[in-house]
Parts: sequence; structure tokens; C-alpha cells
Amino acid sequence: MSAIKYLEAWNQTMATKTEEPLASLLHDSFHMHSPRHGESTPKEEHLKWCVNEGPDSIGDFKVLYEANGVMVGTHSATFGDEKLLVMYYGKEKNGKLTEWTINSGPLETS
Repeated sequence: MSAIKYLEAWNQTMATKTEEPLASLLHDSFHMHSPRHGESTPKEEHLKWCVNEGPDSIGDFKVLYEANGVMVGTHSATFGDEKLLVMYYGKEKNGKLTEWTINSGPLETS
């Protein structure tokens, strides 16, 4: 599956405040890693975060690399008035994400 399809599922999950469609695309062993925050969260905890605390939306999807189950790229994330630039690294196996690592910072508009 393409990184764009996963990102679109994330955006839909956060916009609708429901775990689907993202939940069905994450492997049971999935972990979300955020080195900036020193966090590594399992699937169920991450889904709860998406529904209850996640950004209002994500967009501006750019794929930098995508082959052999590895995805690297960037996207924006909007939390109220704050817009972040997020770099991601993802791995999938058998059509499901097994891990996703992000690093983010403020998106400079000047």
C-alpha cells in the first residue's frame, strides 16, 4: 500500500474522531515512535491519541522514498492555530503498517 493511502486514513481517522479506517491498516504489533518526545506507543494507545488528542488535520503529503515496504516523506499537521512540518519513516509488512516514526517542528511560513 502507498504512504499516501496510510496518510489519508490517518487524516480521516482524526477528522471523524473514529478509529477506522486507520485501525484496520495497522498491524497488531504496530508502534508509533516520536524520538522528539521520547515516546513509543502501541497500536491501541496510538489510536486513542488520534481520536482524542491528535491534530485537527494532516496534509501536504510528500513521498520522498517508497519501496520494499519502507516509506519516507513529509506532511503537515495542524493543531488549532499551530501548523507543524512532520517527517515520517514507516515500515509495512503484508499490507499493514508495523511501525511509524515521526519528527516534527513548527512550519515556518516566511
